[in-house]
Amino acid sequence: MKTDKEKRLNIDKLFEAANGDESFIRSMIAFFIERTPGLIAELTDAYNNEDCERARKLSHRLKASVDLAGNAKMRKLLRKIHRNSASEETCGKNKKLTVKLSEETGKTIHELRKLLRKPRLL
Repeated sequence: MKTDKEKRLNIDKLFEAANGDESFIRSMIAFFIERTPGLIAELTDAYNNEDCERARKLSHRLKASVDLAGNAKMRKLLRKIHRNSASEETCGKNKKLTVKLSEETGKTIHELRKLLRKPRLL
C-alpha cells in the first residue's frame, strides 16, 4: 500500500469541485487524459521554436488541469516553466523541464486510467 507521500495523485480538489458527482469527475479525468498530451506537445514545440510567448500561454492553459489532476510534481514543474517563460533570458531553461513534465504527465495519465477502471471512484 502506498503512503500519501508516495502517491502520484491527490484528486481531492477534483472531488470537491464536482460536489461528489462521479460522472463529472470521470469526464474531467477523461478530458485531462485526452487534452494534456497534445498541450504538452505544443509546449515542447514552442520551446523547440524558441517561442517563449506561446510557451507562456500554453503553460498557463495547463495550470488548471494540472491542479485538478492533483500531481504535486507536475504542478511544481509547470509553475517553474510558466515563471521562466516570462523572460527571454530564462525561457531557454524550460526545454529540460518540459521533458520532465512530459514524463510525469505520462505517469499521471497511467494512474488516472487505472482510476477510471475502478467501478466506483468515491
